[in-house]
Amino acid sequence: MLASQAYTFARRVRLAFSLAWVGGFVDAVGFLMLSAFIGNMTGNSALLGPRLLEGDLPNALFCASLVFWFFIGAVSAGAVIEICRVKQVERVYAPALGAVVILLLATVWYLASGGQSPYWTGALPCLAMGLQNATVTRMSAGVVRTTHVTGMVTDLGLDLGQLLHHLIEPKHWRRPLAGMSNLSRGVRGNLHHPSAQRMFLLGGTWFTFVLGAGLGALAEKQFGFWALLIPAGFIAAFMVVELIIPRSHISPFEPAGRDELLAAFGLKPGDVPDTVGIYHLSGTAEQKELVTPHSLELPDLTGLSRFLRPNEKTVILVIGHAIRMDDNAAEHLGEAARQVARQNRTMIVCLDDDFTHRLLASHPAAVQAIGVANICIDPEFAVARAVELAEVPTT
Repeated sequence: MLASQAYTFARRVRLAFSLAWVGGFVDAVGFLMLSAFIGNMTGNSALLGPRLLEGDLPNALFCASLVFWFFIGAVSAGAVIEICRVKQVERVYAPALGAVVILLLATVWYLASGGQSPYWTGALPCLAMGLQNATVTRMSAGVVRTTHVTGMVTDLGLDLGQLLHHLIEPKHWRRPLAGMSNLSRGVRGNLHHPSAQRMFLLGGTWFTFVLGAGLGALAEKQFGFWALLIPAGFIAAFMVVELIIPRSHISPFEPAGRDELLAAFGLKPGDVPDTVGIYHLSGTAEQKELVTPHSLELPDLTGLSRFLRPNEKTVILVIGHAIRMDDNAAEHLGEAARQVARQNRTMIVCLDDDFTHRLLASHPAAVQAIGVANICIDPEFAVARAVELAEVPTT
């Protein structure tokens, strides 16, 4: 099974705003304790050069050690996530975030037990922030960073420039808006422009980081190193909430159970060639009583290609009625279709209710990527389309 990832705009906002303040908080506490940065390796690298030139080798070595431990944290996050993916662990990001909590608690324990070495005092939280930043980067597909803001401010400026260009394009002035309804549609359209959404995400993340830094400075003055218990407790609570929220899953139907599935759809078993793979998107059996129509987010499909069997040339995704379809989900399905197409395969989407079918079929980018003929509302039509594609000789 694939666990859902923060690919939608709403989930990226929740992820960024929830954890960016932690990066600012820990960085501020660490700077007040060590006069060095815990999450901002640009700052530590900038301090490293002058201290080397001044011959201040102890402080230069200390700055280099912070960069090293942050780097090791990022490496560890990548390794843990990949191991969990290979082992098909359902919540691939939970172990890495759990390690962040443990490392922050270990920092408090070390200092509370009388530890005074600045190297260990800096190493443990740097490991934690390297883990967190790398984990959130993977969860958000490279969009969100939570421990530094230089790249974020750069991207914010780029997106503002793109949005301004979009707003002043001549086509926006060819037809004067007539009436409040058209004006409302125009405003909503601009608010949903990708650059406008990214500006909200990046600007909000920057503000949250600054707010966290301010809170961290206040907490350090009031509680000293014990202030690190605040972000540790928050991440632990964040993980618990993420773990108990019902998530959708994608489950492959093995060849042995495919005939039973087709029979349940009212189809004749054995009519579908082995080159057609069928995957079902729904909640788990344990979630049955908790799931209501359109209550689950679409699972992460970015790794779908690695779960496909080598002989499968056509993939049918049967999306159950519990899955919530929105613009972000439609865009994600389109991206999944493009990834599948790059492997010379075809993806067919089958939605079992009219509402989600209409929404997906009306999304231009998704239709372009998937193909209007490959968006079906009935499993029988989806299978018929797959059989039709299987009979077409490849060139």
